[in-house]
Amino acid sequence: MTIKSSGPLSLTDINTEFQLGTSIGVHHGVRWYLDNGNTGVFSNTTLSFSDFYGKRKNSPVSPGSTSYTPGTYTFTVPYYNTIVIDTWAGGGGGGGGNGQNSTVTYGATNLVASGGIGGGGGGRRTVSPGGAGGGAAGGDINDPGQAGGTGSTQSGGNAGGQAYGGGQGGPIPTANCGNNNGPPGTTPGGGGAGDHGVDCSKDPGFNYAGGGGGGGYVRKTFAVGNTGSPNYGDSISVNVGAGVAGGAGGAGADGLVKITWS
Repeated sequence: MTIKSSGPLSLTDINTEFQLGTSIGVHHGVRWYLDNGNTGVFSNTTLSFSDFYGKRKNSPVSPGSTSYTPGTYTFTVPYYNTIVIDTWAGGGGGGGGNGQNSTVTYGATNLVASGGIGGGGGGRRTVSPGGAGGGAAGGDINDPGQAGGTGSTQSGGNAGGQAYGGGQGGPIPTANCGNNNGPPGTTPGGGGAGDHGVDCSKDPGFNYAGGGGGGGYVRKTFAVGNTGSPNYGDSISVNVGAGVAGGAGGAGADGLVKITWS
């Protein structure tokens, strides 16, 4: 427990928390914590009873993480030293359908990962363009999604933040006679691949639907006590965007928000 913040204080009160004995001198250089996670050490020279107000022996921080799938949520800030927020938007669909944005808001902080754009729908003997990757803004790291493939490379675009676990775009579909559906992207935020239609008649034709763009990615890190960082018990608003079904291909994958604290 934490030593009280005001009023009379005895060596017994201090020893109940730090358990080093009832001599004030044995606390020189000993590490202390505050309830907000801040830490420091007692002076190696002079100590007074007032130095112990509000201090505690052990860190109140219990590291953890939580993840949010498409929807709207409120995250309540725990005790922490650092908080890392990873945000992916939904991926675009193969052959059409735009992924939804994901946003995280706290005070002046507004993280926006934009959804990937759906690929072109294709048509007989047409080559449709891939959809653009989603944008990213507001973080310490802002990594747009990859554009979907076009023509014979109608794979879905990878989500931004590949180094942090972003989803892969759907791979190029097979090229057998008939309609070869584009595979979906993988979570979080991968774009769906476009269809590859092959007409094996005497008058052969083809259809290449464009791959969907990958969702954008944003990362933000807060350190306790820094300007703009949240306090214990504050609320952070989280909105996670979904992927979409492909208009002519695989579905874009859902977005994700992951919050990790230590």
